[in-house]
Amino acid sequence: MKLTATVIACANALSQQEINQFGCRDGIYYQYSVATAAQAGVVSETDVASADNGFNGCHPNQATPCVKDELPACSVSIDSYDDETLRIVTTGVPDHNAWALENNAAIDSGDSREFRFPSVPVLRDSGAYTVANDGAVGFALNGVDIYSGVNPDTCCDFAVDNYDKVDFCTGYSSPTFPSYNRYHYHFYPASTDGYEGCLMQTCHFDWASPLVGVAKDGFAIYGPVQWYSASSGKIWNDPASCSDCELTRMDTTILDDCNGLEVEDGVAAEGSNYRYIMTGQYPYSLQCYRGQLDNSYEYCDEEEAWKSFTPLGDCGVDGNGFYGECGRFETVNNFNRFPSVNYECAAATTTTTTTTTTTTQQQQQQQHHDNNVYYNLYYNFDHNTNNDIIYDNNSGR
Repeated sequence: MKLTATVIACANALSQQEINQFGCRDGIYYQYSVATAAQAGVVSETDVASADNGFNGCHPNQATPCVKDELPACSVSIDSYDDETLRIVTTGVPDHNAWALENNAAIDSGDSREFRFPSVPVLRDSGAYTVANDGAVGFALNGVDIYSGVNPDTCCDFAVDNYDKVDFCTGYSSPTFPSYNRYHYHFYPASTDGYEGCLMQTCHFDWASPLVGVAKDGFAIYGPVQWYSASSGKIWNDPASCSDCELTRMDTTILDDCNGLEVEDGVAAEGSNYRYIMTGQYPYSLQCYRGQLDNSYEYCDEEEAWKSFTPLGDCGVDGNGFYGECGRFETVNNFNRFPSVNYECAAATTTTTTTTTTTTQQQQQQQHHDNNVYYNLYYNFDHNTNNDIIYDNNSGR
């Protein structure tokens, strides 16, 4: 794995350890797109991707033959832009194979884009928020855009409308607004069918889910299983400091309107006192910003200038669609197309209750220590994976 983040000395919402996780794995990766009439003479792929062929081939939801093209290079970096902001520069290209299932869709050429977010995000008071925009609401560790869970065409649950058009890593590309063929994730980017190249591994009740990326207000985005205290109603980083913390799959009964929660042992002066959670049920990702946006900026290539980030969107929070009520995937029973791997986390190896893993305080401390050991072993070593993905219990990469 190539890490391209600059060492940043001052306190930030993203710790240096988290910043070091942003980067692209080495290797050559491919996209598979639906063949058009104009591509009749193009060399096409006739195999269907599966574990038997290393997931080299058309997606089962694509008609064969499909068109196979080498992806442009993945690239992402984070550095300090000034005293108040960090800058992310990314091509938005994934560091894994990807499948564009919409007609006339393909993954774009990987033009570099820049965005600045506050180095120390500030949580708004009393649950106040800004409704999320259409398009990217954050950036994953590999620089791929993270979207909300809403279909901007209908303001309905994206999974209900389009889940049959997402690929093995729950990624999606469309030729129309707002992505214009820029690949992105609406869901926790883990494999749905066993493809081991995805950004994350399936969530598991035996360890806390890792960092997924960063939101445009500067707060971190994490995976669905977290150390949660029912007494405080908050997430904890260190379960050894918490008397009733349990590994819990987060959902809308616990999270706030924006799909996030405060971190009890986080530090407000560092901006680590809140995080968003990507979950297996609607709204999947953040649908509003709990952080102030005064220090969020997007770079306008046409004007060669930085512009204040102003979220523009029509769907609101928990919108019911442009045309009235629309379905949502909120329980595992009401949407049978949604793979259970995206809703359920892998079973724990210890005693479980209905939704959480029950361990003793000593086990919690040992598990937390073991996760940090795995983390340090992985991220302090430069892995050149060449498409052979190395997993560990804490990173998922």
